[in-house]
Amino acid sequence: VEPERAGGLVGRRFIFSAGSIRPARGLGDLIDAMARPEFPADLDVAFAGAVDAGSESYHAKILAALAERGLSDRFVWLGRCGPEEMAWGFENSAVFVMTSRAEACPNTVLEAMSHGCLSVSCDTEPMPEFFRDAALYYKSGDGGSLARAVGHSLSLPEIETAEFRNMAKTRAENFTWAQCTDRTLSVLAQTSPTS
Repeated sequence: VEPERAGGLVGRRFIFSAGSIRPARGLGDLIDAMARPEFPADLDVAFAGAVDAGSESYHAKILAALAERGLSDRFVWLGRCGPEEMAWGFENSAVFVMTSRAEACPNTVLEAMSHGCLSVSCDTEPMPEFFRDAALYYKSGDGGSLARAVGHSLSLPEIETAEFRNMAKTRAENFTWAQCTDRTLSVLAQTSPTS
């Protein structure tokens, strides 16, 4: 289901990213990347998420940075999205980008992989632990590195893009609830005083 605010994205190439809007989200990387000459000029950004309480000033700074660089019309704020709207973002984006600086279990990474997204991620842990070889990486905090990684991801031959998408889906299969349960029980059994 197309998000209500996504009308302007139909038929256009866009990055999809998501999460709560707070300083640890690292959205400055995307804004810096978008302003670089290496960043594809026809590529917009769609962001799904709401502003965390206490992060209003951070959001205001992000909006000001977009306006200052003339990028406001290329950064689409989708707001809080439900599962079907998120699926639309993953399935219709040219590339999924993860910029977050602080995650325990990055659910959006798992969702992106399960949808077979071509992904570019920051090199901040635990993203490499989750994506492994199913993403291209950029140096966290470096907009130039992100711009180059996005440009590279979109210039891959179709066969390599398909390989990344297949690797993502295969990797996502390692994160089922059944496997989580089995592994948790196994660890608990090893630490039990009766084992």
